[in-house]
Amino acid sequence: EFGTGKTWFAFHYAWTALQRYKDAQRRGLERPRLPVVITLRDFAKALNVENVLAGFFFTQHNIRINSDVFDQLNRMGKLLLIFDGFDEMAAKVDRQQMINNFWELAKVVVPGAKVILTCRTEHFPEAQEGRALLNAELQASTKNLTGETPQFEVLELEKFNDEQIRQVLSYQTEVATVDQVMGNPQLLDLARRPVMTDLILEALPDIEAGKPVDMSRVYLYAVRRKMERDIKAERTFTSLADKLYFLCELSWEMLSTDQMSINYKLFPDRIRRLFGSIVQEQNDLDHWHYDMMGQTMLIRNANGDYTPAHRSLLEFFVAYKFAAELGALADDFTELASSQSCLDVAAVPVDYTWSGYFERQLDNSGNCIAIPPLKGFAKETLEKLRENFGKAPLTKAVMDLMLGMVGDNEALVEVIEMTRGRSEDEVGYVGGNAASLVVKLDRGVLEERDLSNAVIIGADLSNASLHSVNFALSNLNDSVFTKIFAVVFSVAFSPDGKLFAMGDGYSVVSLWETASGKEILACKGHTYRVESVAFSPDGM
Repeated sequence: EFGTGKTWFAFHYAWTALQRYKDAQRRGLERPRLPVVITLRDFAKALNVENVLAGFFFTQHNIRINSDVFDQLNRMGKLLLIFDGFDEMAAKVDRQQMINNFWELAKVVVPGAKVILTCRTEHFPEAQEGRALLNAELQASTKNLTGETPQFEVLELEKFNDEQIRQVLSYQTEVATVDQVMGNPQLLDLARRPVMTDLILEALPDIEAGKPVDMSRVYLYAVRRKMERDIKAERTFTSLADKLYFLCELSWEMLSTDQMSINYKLFPDRIRRLFGSIVQEQNDLDHWHYDMMGQTMLIRNANGDYTPAHRSLLEFFVAYKFAAELGALADDFTELASSQSCLDVAAVPVDYTWSGYFERQLDNSGNCIAIPPLKGFAKETLEKLRENFGKAPLTKAVMDLMLGMVGDNEALVEVIEMTRGRSEDEVGYVGGNAASLVVKLDRGVLEERDLSNAVIIGADLSNASLHSVNFALSNLNDSVFTKIFAVVFSVAFSPDGKLFAMGDGYSVVSLWETASGKEILACKGHTYRVESVAFSPDGM
């Protein structure tokens, strides 16, 4: 899962291997494998392993090594290849393309090679499916593999235990603070994800003040304090709300395009696009440009490229943007956006859409026209929601963060109802994402609702209570419901009797172990009920 320390593990493991390598070098012994860490987020669009390797060696590190030399070193057992962040390469592709990407990278797993690949669990939602993929039981692009099929072992990172939490906190804070975190069951549970430890320490003043504690709110408190500190430390020409808007929109751009960095030269263009007339003058633009680059949540390298301090920060800002656009953002989260510049504080607060709140107008003298304070966010039009919230199925991390941000479940139901009578192209995943989200918040919220003619594509309703829901004429393509057995039309046993196959009315052919009764494979490509299944005489 996100924040459990995959990248920390990859770099620490590589560092440990490198110490062994350097020690052998000093002592004149045969050197063990040399660790090579390749971060796949840098190659989000590359679906060719040769391109990935060339980009790593030639472009990033100016190492002139041709493919034949690399292949020879790899087969000689001289390299330990660590591919970090397969999920960041796989995030925006369909399941079959993800499988193809996996097998493309697996081309380097040749006799003599050792390879580690890290990935979030959400891309292999069931251990059974993950092992089926890794053991080549699913159809994939394996035609370019040579020799025997690679062998894999699936491992999971354990979350921090109490002793590890105490240890990592002790490096960063006083004993009394460590004891305080260890004595709070909610904080202790959150701190099991390494990424949360720094955020918890940042958020402690708010937690001590008695504010609610959950994962989304720890992010909220920490992010607010970080942004407030940025504003106080710099001469600033923007408000907390403007910074929030900029980071939300920049985060969405990065996640939706799989481009996890932005060069400082591109900041002026993004600022003009987001803030319009208020920054048309070059002097104003220069001030905003300087201010927006002074973010502790963005890290700059020597080439002037800014990347997020951690991917989950991007996901927090995207979750915030989506909840606001849906008109469902909880009050304490909305408060973060209320610190806006150029407000008419005497006016009665009003509701704004997310996009409308940050559009500022100038008077004839070039001064900003004051607007009433923010009361709350109203939902965007379906067309706007389709562009953002409905562009793709929600990732697990964004979904998990949104669960703590939503303060109005009915607003999500209204979004589903907005899709009635629309086409798939008009709706995208708006209805499906809203349904997946709302039933996680309240599994019975859709009971007895009239959702006829709605477009609910790709919804996860597997744990929802759907008593008396009217789905007449609704588009429920790719939605998942509670798994129950349909009518079984055919069963066939393998020649050795160890397996049996089953065809059912849900258009699925499933394969089962006879002795254990365990399902080991489900083939879901059929478009009609499966009335006959059979094994070939050789049992394959």
